Amino acid sequence: MMREDWIEVKLGEICDLKNGFAFKSKDYVEISETMNFRMSQIRPNGKIDLDHNPKYLPDEYASSYSDYLLENGDIVIAMTDMASDTKIGSSGFMGISTANSNQNPLGATVTALPCRQ
Repeated sequence: MMREDWIEVKLGEICDLKNGFAFKSKDYVEISETMNFRMSQIRPNGKIDLDHNPKYLPDEYASSYSDYLLENGDIVIAMTDMASDTKIGSSGFMGISTANSNQNPLGATVTALPCRQ
């Protein structure tokens, strides 16, 4: 049962849907400010861990693939399952500080729900 002080809306009225891009592993570089946000950053408990097995893309990808960049406050959802850590449907809240210099394009197995203000 919904609380009386809440209003019911369709998700599409308050959020957009942003699918990720299938970056190729050959595109990864060792040092960059542009981290590919992948499903592995959504931990089984729903927490976001940007330090878990990060993969970086060339910095120019942040502008070339700007449609795929995560923004502060985006809700991210794992779209596939991993045999060892069930995550399909797991979600997390992307709380990237504005002081964070990393740009985070979405990987192919992650969807974001950027909510409108």
